[in-house]
Amino acid sequence: METMLATKARQDFDQKLQATLNNHLASILKGKSKKFNEFFSEMLTKSRKEFDEMFKRTYGQIYENNKDVFYELFEALSLYFEKGKIRLDKSLDNFFNNLYQKMFLVLNSQYRFDDKYMACVSNQMNGLQPFGDSPIKLSLQVKRSFIATRAFGQALNIAEEVVTSMLNVPPPTVCSHALTKMSGCNVCQGRVNLKACPGLCGNVMKGCLAYHSELDTEWNSFVDAFGKITERLLGPFSIEAVVEPINIKISEAVMNFQETSAQVSEKVFGSCGKPRLGARSAQEINYETISFGSRSKARNQPKINQTPLEKLINETNAVVSKTVCPHFPCCWEFQFVILNQLLILRWN
Repeated sequence: METMLATKARQDFDQKLQATLNNHLASILKGKSKKFNEFFSEMLTKSRKEFDEMFKRTYGQIYENNKDVFYELFEALSLYFEKGKIRLDKSLDNFFNNLYQKMFLVLNSQYRFDDKYMACVSNQMNGLQPFGDSPIKLSLQVKRSFIATRAFGQALNIAEEVVTSMLNVPPPTVCSHALTKMSGCNVCQGRVNLKACPGLCGNVMKGCLAYHSELDTEWNSFVDAFGKITERLLGPFSIEAVVEPINIKISEAVMNFQETSAQVSEKVFGSCGKPRLGARSAQEINYETISFGSRSKARNQPKINQTPLEKLINETNAVVSKTVCPHFPCCWEFQFVILNQLLILRWN
């Protein structure tokens, strides 16, 4: 009978621990992580589609002939979020360098340029700054926003892994004896409905979760870091503020080059030499007038409602912070005290 009571007490403990960690908290973290990844993917796909539509309408066939440059940029952004194995600053530098060369060829289509000459053209970019300060600004915004966004997504994955891994942490050897004593003594005395006092329950759980409590310092550091990332995503590092208007920002850079194209070409010819004339292309650039002022003004207006990203982040914090531990059947008001402190209340 004592063996049966010990087995039953340990089974109840393991089931409640499993329900709290894996079935409840881990599933919430996994669901939020999946939703966050889906949100980012949909946002980047939408931005790419809007970019394609705008540039087709604005630059027509010239964009169609050179759109691989822009596609490579979006592929690099997506790859960084998924795997993080590329340098964002280098990807942005390559993008603007390739765009600079493509535009230089289009704007000077009456000349012939070989690879050696184009290498010289490429070397002149930093000194000429044909796109103004747009590359520096956009690179900074993209880098800090994507790093923060990826860190947020990775943090959710790590949190889920930690919570799931805690199920593999065995309780101390004295735990089974304490559980049996707490839940079985009243049965042996014939007082089946008598429940242990909350103080005893709390002390037993502290002992059974002693190894779990060793995670306290590391978990608190993790939660603090997660909070800082959240603040940045909800503030100056908002990924929505970078990805959604990226078509406008790149178009502004293109128009900067258009306005200074004559001066840029003259300086390039002075440094790299006068190129030979060739057959002039029949293509002519037809720049559509784009009103940047109205859209910029709209972005600066006070926000009334939460953006989709802000809503998702706030929901994640709210749901996890309000998680309630299940009650152990032998106690009046039993809670997994240490577990509650480490994984639920401190998450907020």
